[in-house]
Amino acid sequence: IGQPWSLANTNFISRNRLPADMSYVSGYYLAEYLSRQYGKEVWAKIADAYMANPVAGFDFAVKKITDKKPEQHYRQLLASISVSDAADTAFTAHASRAWRATQVPENQLSPRWDGEAIVYYRQSYADQPEIARLAANGTSERLLLRAAFGTENVLDVGTRFLVWAELEPHPRYSATELSRLMLFDKKYKRVRALTATKRLYSPDLSPDEQSVVAVQTALPGNRLVAVSTESGKIETLLHLEHAFVFNPRWSPDGRQVAFAIKDSTGAQHIATLDTRSGRWQRLTKADGSHDNSPCWSSSGSLIFYTSDRSGTFNIWATKVKSGKSWMVTDEKNGAF
Repeated sequence: IGQPWSLANTNFISRNRLPADMSYVSGYYLAEYLSRQYGKEVWAKIADAYMANPVAGFDFAVKKITDKKPEQHYRQLLASISVSDAADTAFTAHASRAWRATQVPENQLSPRWDGEAIVYYRQSYADQPEIARLAANGTSERLLLRAAFGTENVLDVGTRFLVWAELEPHPRYSATELSRLMLFDKKYKRVRALTATKRLYSPDLSPDEQSVVAVQTALPGNRLVAVSTESGKIETLLHLEHAFVFNPRWSPDGRQVAFAIKDSTGAQHIATLDTRSGRWQRLTKADGSHDNSPCWSSSGSLIFYTSDRSGTFNIWATKVKSGKSWMVTDEKNGAF
């Protein structure tokens, strides 16, 4: 207590001490710190030095370029953080607030607003995985228990339905994994499989809740599909060769779908699809950044998404008509 962890304690998944599932948060701070001290090209130089002599190790490469070992930089970083703690806390208090604070570590994933509260996927060391509903006063109500393994944390909630994906082994080929869509009818409190023996994931309910847009694996790539919530019938919306699509989201008017697309160059951007004409277009610029997880504003005029174009993953926004973009959050550890 009162003694900061060493760099070795924080740059691996808790190889030295608890908590047992600690994320590598120090990397964001250290990367930013060295960039400030030595310029934006420092990490490229360190990478070149490491590749030229990988046997000597990463620490050697850092010391060769900066004349100091990573642990020395880390200690200086801690000293600079302690000086700026008060200012950072004041900024954070005005910028955001925690809806749920827990004594036991837990993951709170895929938050969706249902009009009154947040529906989210919760993983805790003290309880079973569940889909829960979080009120503004911090109380969490369990909606459904989830399996401990073989789950996807993406979900969506509507007025009537709750939809998510579950992984399962192939009935004949155990090494092959399938993914089916599950639907919870909130009115009748009943769960049913919307699809079976298909590879479907990342579901999102249409505004009228008559269909679900999802990603379907179609080797060697994947495609966007729409699934009827009544019959389970699957209709292909978009299938591109030499490209992968991720995390589709319906627009508020149900006419467009926003999604992330990765092309053959490895670049990943946000795009939109007009479901009536079948035409699609890129929304964000091809600047080498990694964009993902689009989300429409309630008016449909903006799309929010995560991007690392500032150096750390944060929330960005882009106007659908003009393409004008700006940064919404500025969290050192990232925001998604």
